Amino acid sequence: MALLNPEFKEQLAADCVNVKVCSIRVVVCLDFLMPLADFFTSGLPDSKPAPPTTGNAHSKVATPSKAPPPPPPTSEMLMGVEFRMRVTPETQDMSASVNSLQIASAIFNEREKRRAQILNPCDISFYSKTPQGKSPHMDISTSDLILNISPRTIRTEAENDKEKQKVPADLWNTKKLSERKFWFLKDASAEELPVIDLFPSDITLDEIERGEQLIIKVPNIVVKLEGGVGKRTVPLLIAETSFDAQVRDWSSKLEVESNMRLEVAFYNEKLSVWESLVEPVVENGKMKKWDLGLQITKNDELAPEDDEEDEDSKNIVLPPPKMSINVRSNDPMEVTVTKTCLEVLNNLAKAFGDAYRLVAPAEEAGKILSPYVIYNNTGLPVVLKLDNAFEMPPEVKNGKVTLETDQSLPLYGRQKAVLKRQASVIKATQEGDEKKFIFQIEQFGATREVTIKRSERRLYPVNHKTYPGDTWAVVCSIEAPIGQKILHLRSIVQMRNHLPNAVELFSRHGQDVKSCGVIEPGEKFNVPLSDVYTPDGYFLLKPKDSGCEMSQTPFSWRGAENSPKVYLSCKFNDGSDYVICVRSEVINVYFDETEELSAKTYLFHLSPSIVFHNLLNIPVTFLLEGMASEVSLGKGENKPLLHAMPGHSHIEVKIPAYQDLEWHGTQLLSTEFPELSMWTFSALFKGPQKISLGSDSDDVIEHSPDHQEVAFFSFKPKTCLGGKKKNIKMNEDQMKTESKKIFPCILCKKRTRPNDRKKCESTAIRRFLRKNFLVEANSNDILCNKCRHRYHGHQKTCQQKSSSLPVCQPLQPGMCSPPSISLPLQRTPSSHAYCLICKRPGPKLVVVSSAARFSAFLHHEIIIPPGSRCCPSHIDEGEFRPGVLTKIQTFESSFVNKSTVLELIQQIRNYALQTSTSRFSFELSTMSNSDYMALTGISKENFEDLHSFISSDIRNTQNRGTRMSLGIFLLKLRSGMSNQLLATIFGISKSSLCRAVKSVRTALMKSFVPHHLGLQHTTREEIIENHTRPLAQELFGDFTNKKAIAVLDGTYIYIQKSNNFQFQRKSYSLHKGRPLVKPMVVTSTDGYFLTVLGPYLARNNDATILNHMLHTNVEDLKGWFHEDDVFVVDRGFRDSVDMLEELGIRAEMPRLMSRGQKQMTTLDANASRLVTKIRWVVEAANARIKRWKYLAHVLPTNQVPFIGDYVRIVCALSNRYCKPLSTGSEDEDMALACKMRYLSTKVNSLKTFVEENCLDKKSVKWEVATDSLEFPNISEDDIRNLTCGVYQLKLCPSYIQEYLEGDVDILVHSEFHGLIRVKLQSRHVSSRQYLLWIQFSESEITAWYCRCRAGARVVGVCSHVAAVIWFLAVGRHNREAISSIQDWSEFVTDAAVIDESEDSDDSEVEE
Repeated sequence: MALLNPEFKEQLAADCVNVKVCSIRVVVCLDFLMPLADFFTSGLPDSKPAPPTTGNAHSKVATPSKAPPPPPPTSEMLMGVEFRMRVTPETQDMSASVNSLQIASAIFNEREKRRAQILNPCDISFYSKTPQGKSPHMDISTSDLILNISPRTIRTEAENDKEKQKVPADLWNTKKLSERKFWFLKDASAEELPVIDLFPSDITLDEIERGEQLIIKVPNIVVKLEGGVGKRTVPLLIAETSFDAQVRDWSSKLEVESNMRLEVAFYNEKLSVWESLVEPVVENGKMKKWDLGLQITKNDELAPEDDEEDEDSKNIVLPPPKMSINVRSNDPMEVTVTKTCLEVLNNLAKAFGDAYRLVAPAEEAGKILSPYVIYNNTGLPVVLKLDNAFEMPPEVKNGKVTLETDQSLPLYGRQKAVLKRQASVIKATQEGDEKKFIFQIEQFGATREVTIKRSERRLYPVNHKTYPGDTWAVVCSIEAPIGQKILHLRSIVQMRNHLPNAVELFSRHGQDVKSCGVIEPGEKFNVPLSDVYTPDGYFLLKPKDSGCEMSQTPFSWRGAENSPKVYLSCKFNDGSDYVICVRSEVINVYFDETEELSAKTYLFHLSPSIVFHNLLNIPVTFLLEGMASEVSLGKGENKPLLHAMPGHSHIEVKIPAYQDLEWHGTQLLSTEFPELSMWTFSALFKGPQKISLGSDSDDVIEHSPDHQEVAFFSFKPKTCLGGKKKNIKMNEDQMKTESKKIFPCILCKKRTRPNDRKKCESTAIRRFLRKNFLVEANSNDILCNKCRHRYHGHQKTCQQKSSSLPVCQPLQPGMCSPPSISLPLQRTPSSHAYCLICKRPGPKLVVVSSAARFSAFLHHEIIIPPGSRCCPSHIDEGEFRPGVLTKIQTFESSFVNKSTVLELIQQIRNYALQTSTSRFSFELSTMSNSDYMALTGISKENFEDLHSFISSDIRNTQNRGTRMSLGIFLLKLRSGMSNQLLATIFGISKSSLCRAVKSVRTALMKSFVPHHLGLQHTTREEIIENHTRPLAQELFGDFTNKKAIAVLDGTYIYIQKSNNFQFQRKSYSLHKGRPLVKPMVVTSTDGYFLTVLGPYLARNNDATILNHMLHTNVEDLKGWFHEDDVFVVDRGFRDSVDMLEELGIRAEMPRLMSRGQKQMTTLDANASRLVTKIRWVVEAANARIKRWKYLAHVLPTNQVPFIGDYVRIVCALSNRYCKPLSTGSEDEDMALACKMRYLSTKVNSLKTFVEENCLDKKSVKWEVATDSLEFPNISEDDIRNLTCGVYQLKLCPSYIQEYLEGDVDILVHSEFHGLIRVKLQSRHVSSRQYLLWIQFSESEITAWYCRCRAGARVVGVCSHVAAVIWFLAVGRHNREAISSIQDWSEFVTDAAVIDESEDSDDSEVEE
């Protein structure tokens, strides 16, 4: 839509014309217009008669397409035009302007959302003033012109040109040059041009030169060449220039002067900077653009003067040229072309070439790739907090985005402000290109800020430590492909698969093996954090879909620097091996926000052990040892040898057709092939003759002159690879070449030069190498000058020491002490340049501390000389790692001097004093794993892991270290011993022990408990997936939409009676009859502690506590649990059911009986059994808490403020180091759940039968069962299937023991022989007995019924029925199980029992 506003004013002084056009918008779609034009013009008659054709000429137009094409891009031009003209008798003025001219390309329907700007908005102005009778003066100026040229913008023009450009049919036909009418072949003299007199003869030259002038000024021209990324383009090359010019007298004597200033830069995405292609010029300390000047001058056409001299005269005057063009620059043009620049230019050329050739883009139509993508490959959920420089994605909640593992988050940057005028575009692009975000692993509570600027890798530590002191870290790897920055959050370990098969990766922790994931061929795999930071860091491999087993030998990322290459063998079913070469690559990365490459990451390459390449131009075949058939390789082909174990496997190579013979060669596949080696091939004739290639024979093989294949020669290996010369006979010409041999130093392994080596011919040198470096050298080995100087320096030092010793007078025998004595003790070599453990050279070695050397002597009888060095990986907190010293190489005897002996004596004395004051210590780590379990409740490895959490929060003192403090605390919780007793055991004061307990409790609550207990330490999804039994999900949840199922119950911690009467009344429990406090325990269905709340007063029942929790929303309880989640509770929570239903939480609780009701109905009893099947885990969890005897004892009232801390610490320890209480496979749980849900809808048929036939009356005829009773022969597993649990089976021996001691018999019905009746004593009430009936067949139990409260159920049997079934099926055949139940009442006197005979005897005596 355009608005035209013409205006004309006629006045006496001047006439004015104003024309104003507002908002001209031109939208052009060439993809539509070109077919439309073809549609209308295809039917018009051609100027030449067309040859006859068959078919409908319009059939192509009328045929509909199969699928509608995507909407083509359109070009849009928007501008406003204003024109003014003013004419007066003196002058004629004209002015015109084009405002906001811009060109864009976009899909028309989406033009307002995203469009490609071709020409940024600009202004063009024109002004002309022509005085009467004089030449015009014109001025043209523009604003900044910014052009964005991308492959998509030229695609439409390419399509248009493709239609226009038609190749002539006779293009390649031979033509005569005389018949071609080229302009440069025309004769200028043959054409007489008419003479036009432009000016009358009375006008002079001065009048012709009228002084015309045109001034053109463009302040800034920016041309951006952009590369395509999906439907988005990014600038890769920018040319920025400014231009001004003056043109004078263009109608007569033309003069042009112009200046252009140029600067060109390309974008280095790896460093996120613009690098100059055309360098700017430095002038007076300032940067300016390179300047280029242009000057054009047109001269008068003057006829040459007549020369009267001879033709040979040298004084020839040439006329001036018609036009002279001068191009000048005062500064050199510096062009810098780098490798990155060539890559950018190559990418641009490919993109624009594909666009012109109409190659379809690789991206999907309409797909827009975001400029930033964040991937989470840590294996843990990550919370992101984005910078304001990003457009907030829809997933943002409260400014944060939770990114689950293996998920990605595409991000877009906010639109920047329009570039100001006169500003440098290249400089402007350098500003504000940084983006920041904060990532947080909620499980560890650590937040780190990441800056997205350039392609780099940075390692950020998180607030989490595990054994053996590893601090977890996340690597932020930023990659910068064209137009994108891709950021990966991952661990420090990566795997790249170069094998033809996919490989499954496993992590091993002790005996537990866990699958980490599958590595596809050619892909890179990021190992999850939890699988990296294991105590050993071991990994195992298993090729997928190859029928082979997992590798038995693990490899570790911790030893990647010491073992850069290992070979793993995976066994096939037939016994053959699948060999994988694991090559480690250590990559240095930036640490945190520093600019130092001090951190390390590890990339493991999984590749075949050996790849066989045929680089000959003839085919070969090979047979690997253990293979069934030969493999053929054509020229230039290769084949991985997946079954080859280097150092053990042999290969036979056959050259089938060379010189019409078949050649064979066998070779052992070595672990390290030399750079140049020789293989021997032999050819066998039909007769006994034999010719060898590469053998020691002098056979000569002749080659014909027209031989085109590779040429083999026969020579001796020593001659070929040695330092001598070799002769090759070719066409009777001798050619001598010398092959070099490498002479490495025997000590430092470096290559030596001829003048820098010497043989180890001296016996003293060989003794020095053997004594100090454990290097066995012979007289032919080479030693470099540097290592030889070390020997001479050592000899000089020894001579100085010996010369400085005082001369002693001869003493009596036995009184002289030599400077060095030999002891039968093992000793390591003294080395500062090599690790004494693995012999790896420096420079990153650490000196072995005095404590570590003494520990080696104390526990392994190994003397380590002072100053010895080893790798940091062998040391953990100043001590050698376990098992390290078993690999060390030692001498059988030791030469020690006086200082060494004195140091050992002093250390032994200090150790004796320390151990004499302490009964045992956790600092020396001499206790076994079973000792740790008995004293602390956790294993030795877990103790070290727990210590890593709090080591930085506890200080070492003279009397106790951090491990000692932790051991005291755990022993107190485990045993419940008093502080005085513990102080006596550990040999410290009671006050010091109390401080140790307090400091450890505070540190655990700060650094350990928040990561392993509480609703905020984990997510709801984590609990549903990993801590919810399938049985519970099937009984109370929904597998299609899984629910969170929590089990709640309160436990009791008993306390002493308080002297504060008010607190005494509040803490007294009428139910238990003693003072106590009640922590509320919330667990998952496998016994995992979700949270522990409280403790609460004893007078608060469970329902009151739960209502308080919901009202106060403690730990965001309402936000963590969602609607339709399930709480499994006991009957004490019945007053909270209504409130739970209001919140949408379903409560599962055992059924209640009405007043006066003595037994639950069958349906209620069945429903209650479903609840108790899940609820028992919270009872077991409470029992796990009481295993820590301190919490099972009666605590003093001064410990009430810390009871909650102790309970939470114990629960966090259970979550971290204990196995789940309730586990089960999904298949078994699903089968059990289906069975229980099916039985819960059934009725008890035997109960109905008993009541209808009055089988509980005495009138019914029952007979006493004998030992010959034919009861089904079932096992304890069958009984467990009947009970749907193990609790009832544990009570069976106790019930039967009391039954056997009573006077009750098992009765059999006289008519129904498959029906028995038994009366069993209640285990709770002495005056109560229960009748039960059991119906059975020859092979199974068919029905049961008991008169106890839950005896009518059919979902499992009650304990009474289970006891009778167990006795008849198992117990009566195995009396030992029953006899183990001991009656201890015979050792205790019952005052209620008085012997009447004794009373009478006493009375008689009194009389």
